[in-house]
Amino acid sequence: MHESRMTQRLKQGFGLIDGMRGIAAIAVASLHWQAFSQPWLFAASGGLAVDLFFLLSGIVIAHAYDDRIASGELNTARFMLTRIIRFWPLYALGTLLGAAGAVAAMATGRSSYYHSYSELAAVVGLTFLFIPQRYGALFQLNTPFWSLLWELVANFAFVLFWRQLSVKVLSVIVALGALSVIATGLVYGHLPAGSLWATALAGPARVTFSFFMGVIIYRTVPRGPSRSTWIGPACAAALVVLFAIHSDAWQPFYDLACVLVVFPAAGVLVMRVDVSGPTVPAFKALGDASYGVYVLHLPMLIFVSWAASHAGLGGPPVFLVSCVALVCGVLALDRWFDRPVRKWMSARIGLRARRTAPDPEPF
Repeated sequence: MHESRMTQRLKQGFGLIDGMRGIAAIAVASLHWQAFSQPWLFAASGGLAVDLFFLLSGIVIAHAYDDRIASGELNTARFMLTRIIRFWPLYALGTLLGAAGAVAAMATGRSSYYHSYSELAAVVGLTFLFIPQRYGALFQLNTPFWSLLWELVANFAFVLFWRQLSVKVLSVIVALGALSVIATGLVYGHLPAGSLWATALAGPARVTFSFFMGVIIYRTVPRGPSRSTWIGPACAAALVVLFAIHSDAWQPFYDLACVLVVFPAAGVLVMRVDVSGPTVPAFKALGDASYGVYVLHLPMLIFVSWAASHAGLGGPPVFLVSCVALVCGVLALDRWFDRPVRKWMSARIGLRARRTAPDPEPF
């Protein structure tokens, strides 16, 4: 009977989280597009999407693994292997695409980080192992990988200290994380930071607060039975507006308000209400595409920017067409590449996936 209740609970997904993650991933892609084209205000604050990712990740990780760790089904090693496999196929593809861009830059005499192909090969090997490089960006071939490293660190802390992570202990961790986030926002002048060594301390601050706040929300907010046809479009519109707002003078305070107040409120909302009606398949597709969009968008945008500049094109239309193509391509990769490779890797090392508790995507 207990097993039946556990199975039913694990099968109950979070459709609203799927949609939020997809929109957040597109916001990050839009933010990076501004580096290759004229500014477009859709995602002037798109870097905040990473903090939303961390918080939603805390919710889904606790949902998927609390009972499995408590029952002894997963120990620390098996948990981390499961998570790394969940990250790795598309992460490896994103690494290779970034390396291909570096090779093209070196072969054509354009600017590049690397002085030789052997140096580039060493960086590829380090990136495959989630090891940051020593200068500039933590991950030179694909800058957004910095947040995946910190998510893995948070995952490791979650499973290693799982039995000690009572709500009281989590509250202390989150309070310390909040203080660190405030200090980060005030010191750097904006909260979205952490991809470069110069701002690397922002990474642990941001993941500590948001990820463990997500765990607290999952463990303390009762799961509501409510479903709504309008909650999905309303949340999507709210996120678009939130990521579009930018104010140089007030940006640190806006960032802190979003991370410390608005995103936790969104976490409570996803526990109480879920989507229904025609929004469900759209949000499911956005959720399936979110991780792939995040790890593959930068090398794709670099290529598109190069091609568009040579063709005399640019601006929002090019981004919109590229983004739709990326989402469609990622959904195809999810079915024909990511899932089969993860299944093969799990079988090779003796990890058998439970159908009732699919391993949640990164973010």
